[in-house]
Amino acid sequence: MDEKVTVERAVVAGYRFGFGRLGAVIGAAWLPTLAMIALLTLVEYLNIQLHGGLTAKTAGAAFGSVFGMTPLSMLVEAVFEGMAVAGVIAIALERRQPGFAYFSFGPAALRMIAAYIAIDLIMVALVAVLLGIFIGASFAFGMPLPAAGTPWTNLLTNPLQNVMMCAIAPGLCPSPLVLIGLVLVGLAEFAAFLYVMTRLTFFLPAVVVAEEQINFGRAWRLSRSNFWRILAIWLGVTIPMAIAIAIVQHYANKLMIPGGVRNARALTLALQGMPAMLIVTSLINAVERILGMGLGSGAQAKAYNELTMSDAPSVF
Repeated sequence: MDEKVTVERAVVAGYRFGFGRLGAVIGAAWLPTLAMIALLTLVEYLNIQLHGGLTAKTAGAAFGSVFGMTPLSMLVEAVFEGMAVAGVIAIALERRQPGFAYFSFGPAALRMIAAYIAIDLIMVALVAVLLGIFIGASFAFGMPLPAAGTPWTNLLTNPLQNVMMCAIAPGLCPSPLVLIGLVLVGLAEFAAFLYVMTRLTFFLPAVVVAEEQINFGRAWRLSRSNFWRILAIWLGVTIPMAIAIAIVQHYANKLMIPGGVRNARALTLALQGMPAMLIVTSLINAVERILGMGLGSGAQAKAYNELTMSDAPSVF
C-alpha cells in the first residue's frame, strides 16, 4: 500500500518552521535571495530603459528581447534560489545548524542548483510540447493562419488574438464548438502540466539534501498516490501568504503613485519609470521568496520524514 502524507501535519509544520524558526530561515536565505533579486531587478530595469518608448513597429523586437532574456533570468533564479533552498531545507531536515548568513557553492548547494536547472529544462520542454499541441490543434480546427510576412511570434499569439477579436471581427473566429474544444484542450494541458511538475518537484529538495542525490525517480515515487494531498499542502502554505503580499504590494503602489495620474497607461508608465518603485517591489519580492522558502521547506521536510522515517520524532 502506498504511504500517504498527512496534509494537516505538513501545513502546520510549514508554518511552525517558517515563522517559529524565522531567524534560521532568514539566515539561510537572505544573502542568496538578495543577490538574485538584485540581478533580476537590474535586468528588468535595463529592459524598461531599453524599451521605454515602444511603438507598434518596435513591439515585436521588444517581445523578442524579453523572450531572449528569459533563459538568463531562469539561470539566475536557479543558481541563487537553489542555493537558498539548499540552506533552508537542510535546517528543516536538521542536516545543518542555523547561521547568520549562508552563501555556498558546496556539494549540497551545487546539487540543488543542478536540480533547479534540470527542473527548468523539463518545464521548458513540457511547455513547448503542450504549446505546440495547442497551437497545432488551433490551426487544425480552423483558426486562421497569420498573414504572410508577419513575425514568427504571431504563430504563438495569433490563436489568442483571434479569440479576443471575435466580438469585433467574427470572421476571425472558428466555430463555437471549436472554441469550446480548444478551451477543453487548454484545461487538459494545464492539468497535465500541474500534475507532472507537482509530482516531480515537491519532494526533490528533500531528496537532494537528505539523500545527497538528484533523483527525479525517487521524488516521483514518493509522491505516488499523494498528488491531491501535495496540492492541498501547497495551497495551504502559499495562498494566505500570497494574499498578504498582494495587500502589501497594493498599498506600496498607492503610496508611490505620482499625483495627477488618471489613466491606466499613464499609471503603468509612471510606475515602470520609477527606480524607487522597482526597488520597493523587489524588496517585497525578496520577503515573499524567503517566507515561501521557509513555509515550503517546513512542509516538505515534514512530509518527507513522514514517508521515510515514520517512526522518527518530529523535528518541529
